Order: sequence, then C-alpha cells, then structure tokens
Amino acid sequence: MFNINNFSVHVGGQDIGSITTSMSFFESIHGDINGMIHVMDNINFFDTFLDVNMMAVEISYEYIGKNITHTFYANGVTDQQIRKSGKEYNIHLVSLTHWAQSIKRICNSYSGTSTDILENLWKETHGPELKLIIETEASSKGKYLVPNMIAKTCIRNVVNSAFDENNTGMFLYQRLTDEGITRMTSLHDMVINNALLDNQGNIFKIHNSYTDMENALEPVNTIGSSDSFELKSYNDHYVTKLGQGLWGQRITEVALDKTTNNLLDAPELTDIEMTNFKISENLYDSETSLFNSPSKANDTIIQNTKHRVFNTLLKVENVIPVPNLGCGMTVDVEQGGGNLSRTKSDGVYLVSSINHRYVMNDGDWDYRQNLSLAREGAS
Repeated sequence: MFNINNFSVHVGGQDIGSITTSMSFFESIHGDINGMIHVMDNINFFDTFLDVNMMAVEISYEYIGKNITHTFYANGVTDQQIRKSGKEYNIHLVSLTHWAQSIKRICNSYSGTSTDILENLWKETHGPELKLIIETEASSKGKYLVPNMIAKTCIRNVVNSAFDENNTGMFLYQRLTDEGITRMTSLHDMVINNALLDNQGNIFKIHNSYTDMENALEPVNTIGSSDSFELKSYNDHYVTKLGQGLWGQRITEVALDKTTNNLLDAPELTDIEMTNFKISENLYDSETSLFNSPSKANDTIIQNTKHRVFNTLLKVENVIPVPNLGCGMTVDVEQGGGNLSRTKSDGVYLVSSINHRYVMNDGDWDYRQNLSLAREGAS
C-alpha cells in the first residue's frame, strides 16, 4: 500500500540495490542500531569488491514522502551458499558509533555529572562528527578514573550508573529515523515527554487492522495497524522478582570507612532484607567516585525501576510502518475494536525496540515494523 521508492544500497561505493532481496534493522533503548542485508549475488560482488576491511554501507529510500538515509559499516558476511545463478549471503551491519567505541581505548580521568562525563568520553571517542543529544540532564555526579579501557565499556559504566532528578535510570540509544544520532534519555522523560502524537495532537495509536468504511476510504488510517498482538509476559516470574527486591527491600548499609551501619527502611513495598557495602568515600581525596551513590536504597530504587518497566511485554508484528516512530517513545495500544475484545493489556506502552523488515516482492519493497512494547503493569 505504501511502497519504498528511490531505493539504493551502496557498499564501498558500489551500488548493489539490484541484488539486495531483503533487509532488517534493529533499534533498541539498550544500545546502537544494527542490521543485515540479504544478497543474491549474480555479479560476483563478493569476490570482486568485498575485502577484510570494514566498508561503509549507505542505504537510502523514500517512504510516504520522507527521504531517509542510513549509514553503517559492514561487519562480516555469513551463511553464504553457492548456487548456479551466483552466491547468496548475508552482510551484517553495525553503526558508526559501534565501530569507534569497539576499538578506541580510553586512559583519562573525568569529573562532573554523568552527562558531563559522557559528553567528554563521546568527544574523545568520536570527535565532532557523530552527534550526541542529551535529552535528560543527570543528577548523578562524581569522578571517574578510566585505566586504559575500551570506550564502549567506559560509556556503558557511566550510563548504567546515571540517574536523573526523578531518580530514574538513563538509557543511551539510537533510532533509525534519526539517521545516526545517539540520544541519552531518562526513563521518566521517555514515559512522560516522548509520546508520539498523531495529526490531531493525540498520542498515536497502534491498533488492530480490522477493516471498516473509514479505513477503506482513507488508507492513511491503516498506518500503525496490525493483526498480530501477543502478550509475551505479564508479571512473569513474580516470585523470583519479589525475592530479588524489585518491589523494595530492607537494606542494611555498611560504610566500611566509617565503621557504621545504617538500617534503611524498605523504599517501596516489600520488606525483603539484604546487606550491601558502600564504596569508600576516600578514594579520590576531596572527590567521590561516580559510582558511589548517596544511598544504596536510592540506587536500588533506580535499578528496580529500570527492570520493572519490562514486567509487561507486548509484541506487535507486521505493523504498517509509522514514519516517525522510534524506540524510547510511547504509544497507545488498542488490540480490538469491540467490548469483548478489549483487554487490560491495552493502553499506553513504551517502545523498547523495533525491528524494521524490508522484503522485495514482485519488484516492490514490502516494509513492516515489529514492535516490542513494555510497561510495568496494567493501566
């Protein structure tokens, strides 16, 4: 219904769009974009042009009037089969940021908030070419000594320990629609400030693809529709999660450099007990470690909140693609059209990941989105 137009794939400057039969790109709030293109090689591209170096891959097309360009690095070839008509194989793709972070080593020290430290790490790793957008300023702060570590590990350590003024954790991620931009956003701001809006200013609805007169007359109303909704998990492994303290703990905090114990009441609901040992506050003379949170109870709440958002998981497959939808946004879900098909698993969800799938079918590109949606519980 809505076709991909002006499609091209260039690998190392060579156009292989005519021999590309399918593609997939995966984006998630947990990291960088990656992808794969499937090639039916009848021009001997593999032997003539591909080499051991990571070649730049540029993919461009037009969808519903929007021109989109994605740039990756080729990260190897797998599953090659030799046929009479040529070779068939997959070319794996990684983001430009993944390449730099995987080979650059950092040996430095940084001070400030988590977002300050991340920006400095980003500049040292990527320079000014690759853009980082800080959507949420971190409240966590301290000093970070980096002893000759891979940049990817350093950046992950900063992100995992960061939190905002609302005591929610942070995520560093990319969206396909951003064309290479990386974002740093807190869970609070994702849920409160990142709703995808429709043309009427309402939160965009992922809905069942039932056909009615309105959809028949206005095909644009089918955007965001699907006939495949699956509630993968609702409060799954509850006892295990309860034992791990995802809904609260009574914490005995032992400050080794002060020889004091602080009994902290359960920060949320339950009264499960555990003992933790704080990092010494004397590691950096007058400065404290970035990873030494003010309170273990506070740190526990932050980590539990990041985990609890995935307590309810809803999979929606073969969605008519929504042009500006990306991970880290929120959408409304309506799985049925009548009272009997309504369910408490409808409502607002966070888009945790999207698998963009493109398949060549009778000369046209069929584009679909598979969505992974998450939230803590029923609305």
